[in-house]
Amino acid sequence: MGDVINFTGHFRKEVDAFGLNIMEDRKNVQLHISIRPPAGVVVLNTLVNGGWGQEIRAAIPDSLASCGMLDIFVLVEEKNFRIEFSKDGENENILLEMKMPHRVDFTKARLICFCDVKDNVWTGLNMPDGTSYSREIFLLQGIL
Repeated sequence: MGDVINFTGHFRKEVDAFGLNIMEDRKNVQLHISIRPPAGVVVLNTLVNGGWGQEIRAAIPDSLASCGMLDIFVLVEEKNFRIEFSKDGENENILLEMKMPHRVDFTKARLICFCDVKDNVWTGLNMPDGTSYSREIFLLQGIL
């Protein structure tokens, strides 16, 4: 509990949807975050044994839609993931906050996947030690 995962990237207005998954495998996604600019919504969900749960939706505020860079902070709390969307890297200017209850055991999450609606990779992963990755799936090592 209390872990924070921070993602930084560009707000992609030119795609139908982009997002990230914190997952155990391709059939079990503990947290799915989908940002859908044309629809003007952010969607949270969970995939369990290949079946999607009920979506949690929030409108994308104009302040978030107009920012070029985007920070997503995923905070692991006892009963929820708390997701904060910010444009300032310091998490001091939260533009949208959402909560997703733990529907499955979040400690089984081992991967992070970044993709757009057509499963194209849209970003890489830069580690604090300077190591950079550009693969679609990354192992979570001791994060959750």
